[in-house]
Parts: sequence; structure tokens; C-alpha cells
Amino acid sequence: MLRAIDQDPRPKDALGPAGEYLGHVLGALQNEYPMVKETLDSALAALIENAVGIDRKLEGRYSTVQGRFITAGERFLDPVITVFERESLSEGTLRAAGVLAALLQPRALSGEIPLVAVEEPEKALYPSTLGGLYGTFIAASHRTQVIVTSQSSDLLDNESADLSHLLVAANSDGVSRVGPVNASVRSLVADKVMTIAELHRSGLMTPSAHTGERP
Repeated sequence: MLRAIDQDPRPKDALGPAGEYLGHVLGALQNEYPMVKETLDSALAALIENAVGIDRKLEGRYSTVQGRFITAGERFLDPVITVFERESLSEGTLRAAGVLAALLQPRALSGEIPLVAVEEPEKALYPSTLGGLYGTFIAASHRTQVIVTSQSSDLLDNESADLSHLLVAANSDGVSRVGPVNASVRSLVADKVMTIAELHRSGLMTPSAHTGERP
């Protein structure tokens, strides 16, 4: 749906449940919140190699997307920027743009959307760039509630990562438990023995056995 042409020509300021209306949302941000659109483009550039931004493209009465990429030169020294149509955009570029647009869409900025849920944002993205998304989630959480489900340790590789933000899921003998990270494991991070990303990679991150235990 992120790559599709929006068949409804009426303006939209929110994504559909499957990422519909991405072109509309990008256009609304450019028109109404140009600084936020610049933030989205900068975040995309941090996630996707050589990306400069992603924009709405009008095809007749309908909206779709196109991306801007550096194809020669250097980002800050005479870059050659080429526009790629929707058919040429990678899955990673579209998914990253969709996640960022969900967090920054106009109705989320205004508080009209009370919750943005993102499932496995790491799909189709380079692991080395994922940590940058964490800061975007934190920034968006000041405007609306953000819930992210992920199995990626790389997503936690960010200085903004905090165990108080996390709930951990574990399955034992067919029973699933969800809760804050247990106290003994939290001490490893507090004592700077391990980072949160290292803790997750180690497999030691488990939920507290006591539901009343606070993070």
C-alpha cells in the first residue's frame, strides 16, 4: 500500500491502517508543517544510504510518492540529486518513510491520533542505522502515545534507550509473561556492565517475576 497510487483524490492528513495515503500525508506535511517535513527527510537520510527525502507526487488527480537520492558527489559537497519514482524505491525506503510518516502525520502532531503502534520497524532496514529510530520514537511520544513491538537489539543501540521504556515478553511452558525487565538484570545496566542493546543480544533480558515490581 505504501507504493500504491492513492485512488481517492480528496486530501488526507492521516495514514490508513495499512499505510494508505502516504503521498497525501507527505504533501500535507510539506504544506502545513514544512519544518516537520524537513525533520522526516533528515530522519530518512539517517536510515537509508544516500537518501535525501521522500515527497508526494501528483499523477493527475491522484497522489503517490517519489524519493530524492544522492547519485554522485558528496552530501555536503556538490551532490548530484536524482528523483526516483515509486516503482524504483526499495522496500526499506518505503517502510522507513511509512514509519516516520506515522509518527509525524498531522493528526498525530495535533493529538487527534491518541496512539501510534509500530510493528517490527527493523524490517528491510540496515541494522547499523536502526538505533537512530529510537530517538524519533521518543520525540513522537511527547505528542502522542507510541507503542513499538520489536525483536531487534540494534533498535536499542541508542543513548536515549531506557529500561523504563521497555516491557519484555517471554514464553515458558506455554505461558506468556509480559513485564518490566527484572531487577537483577537492570543492575547490569545501572552498573554499566552491559548496555541495553548488549543485554538484549545476550538473551538475559527477561520480565520480572513479580507483577508489582516497578522498572
